[in-house]
Parts: sequence; C-alpha cells; structure tokens
Amino acid sequence: MAPKSPAGRLTELDAMRGLAALLVVLFHYTCLYVEVKGGTRANDVGVWWGHYGVQLFFAISGFVISMSLERTQNAADFVVSRFSRLFPTYWAAMLVTTVAVKLSGNPNLQVDGVAFLANLSMLPSVFGQPPVDGSYWTLAIELQFYLFLFGLKATGRFPSIEKWTAALAILSFFIARAMPLQIVTLWSEFPWFVLGIAFYRIWTGERSLTQQLPLLALCAGSVTVHNGLASLVIMGLVSSLFILLLKNRLGLFRQPLLQGLGLISYPLYLIHQYVGYSLFPTLKEIGMSRSMMTSVALIVVVVIAWALHHCVEVTSQAFLRTRWKLYRGQQVGKRRVSLIL
Repeated sequence: MAPKSPAGRLTELDAMRGLAALLVVLFHYTCLYVEVKGGTRANDVGVWWGHYGVQLFFAISGFVISMSLERTQNAADFVVSRFSRLFPTYWAAMLVTTVAVKLSGNPNLQVDGVAFLANLSMLPSVFGQPPVDGSYWTLAIELQFYLFLFGLKATGRFPSIEKWTAALAILSFFIARAMPLQIVTLWSEFPWFVLGIAFYRIWTGERSLTQQLPLLALCAGSVTVHNGLASLVIMGLVSSLFILLLKNRLGLFRQPLLQGLGLISYPLYLIHQYVGYSLFPTLKEIGMSRSMMTSVALIVVVVIAWALHHCVEVTSQAFLRTRWKLYRGQQVGKRRVSLIL
C-alpha cells in the first residue's frame, strides 16, 4: 500500500492532482487561447493532450471522495466537508477572475451581474447563464457526482457502491445519446469517477483488482462509446497510475515541487484560464514571444493560486469545519440533557 502523510493524506494523490492541473493549464494556454475568440494559439506547439487532465481530476475525485465518505459519520458531515472544500475558494476565484477580465477590457470574456450571481451556485447553466470562467463546466459535473454519492451515504448504500456504479455505467450506454448536451457530458464523464471509486476499494482491501475487473471493463466500454479509442487509451494510462499507486511505485510523485503544485491545484484550476487570457494581449504588446507569454502567465496564476490556497482555502476550511464540530457537539450535549431529564 502507498504510504500516507501524518495527516492521513496519500501524498502521491496530491502530486497527481497537481500534474492534472498543470496539463489543463498548458492545454488552455497553448491550444485554446484566443485574443478575441477566434485568434491564434499562444504557442507554435500546442499541448493538445493536456485536456485529459480533466479526466484525471475526475478519477482522483472518485478515489478521494470515497475516502471522505468513509471518514464522515453521516450525510450532513459530508455536505459540510464538501461545501467548505469547494465554495469559499470558488467564490474568491470568481471575484479574482471577474476583476482580471474587467481590467483586461476584453468584452468576450466578461459576464454581467445576473450571470455573476447565478455563478455563485456553481450551476449557472440551470439559470440559463454563462460561466464566469470557461473551466467551470467541470464543477457542475463534480456537484452532480457528489449528489449521487450523497444519496448512497444518506440511504446507507455506500458499502454496495460497486452495484450502483455498475448500474450507472450500464445506463450511460443507453441514456446519454437521448439527453441534452450538458447531461450527455455528465454521463460520458461519470465512468472516470467510477474508476477512482473502484481503485479506492482495492486500496482499502475491500475488493481485489480481479474482483473489480468487470467494473473497470464497464468504465472502459462507456468512455470508448462516448469519446472513442483515444479516451480508452487515456483510461488505461490513468488505471496504470492507480496500480502503481497501490503498489507504492510512485516515488517520483513525492517530490516537493509536485506536492506543492498539488496543494494549490484547485485554486489554480479555478483562476488559470481567463486570468491568463487577460494577460496575454498585454504581454504580446510588450514584445514577448509566445513561449515567454505562456511562462509568465503560468507564474502569475501559480502565485495567485498559492495566495488563494493559504488565505482562503486553508482558513475557510478550518473555520467552517471547526464551527460545524462545535455545533454538532452542542447538539449532542442537548440530546444528552433531554434524555437525562
């Protein structure tokens, strides 16, 4: 088994998250950057395969959220845990992105006040509004996956999660093509979460790799149907990473640089795209090459992500979780008093 840090974290998972974030950043900066939607690449050579970092994120989420569910006593604890982890940092990143885009003067990246308010929910499409940042499309999928796991936790069905996730993978073959685009995206991405869940159960010793092979085969079949053979190859590579993790063969991922990148991966993902796009025109005006523009933008967003991690992510999680524990303790105390009386 892969070793844990003193805080109970799998340090290699942090590094995998950091690598996933870096891949997505490089993909956006070298392949998707447009000065005014429809312009040119930021680099001559694009990291086109970097967009698969999103799928790596989803698989890691399946693993980590399974761990979080088993550590929480009930569904309410899970909700508080996920809220404190996601929303304060997301709201801060929204504000940073909105200010950066406003200062850039690029109208194609800006949203109005109504859209900003809708984005506070992390589900702006429900209100018919665009996201503050193009990268936020993945957050709606994460929330829907959390809702699925929340239902299993609340109804006591998490121990039989393989059965439910297998049903989900099978349904994805038949339902997705008849659904609207955003639901198709949801169904096509769910197998990546299921992949992470399957390997988490192997890591805990509750299942063997052989026992999980049918579930892994369902995931592979689903992503192939939805996204083609390229996604099947990527799923094979992601599965290999998890197998190496279970066998404690990812020593390279314990390097401090990757560990640090992993710690800031969430705020980095949230702020990198439109903040970076806002910088590119100015960097180009002062004569920077495309590669230099990418490097400078990467440094800037890493610094901002580091600040958000330390000033918002860490402090908000500590505050909200401490307040929740105090509240839960008070409620337990009141129940004990009522029983005595």
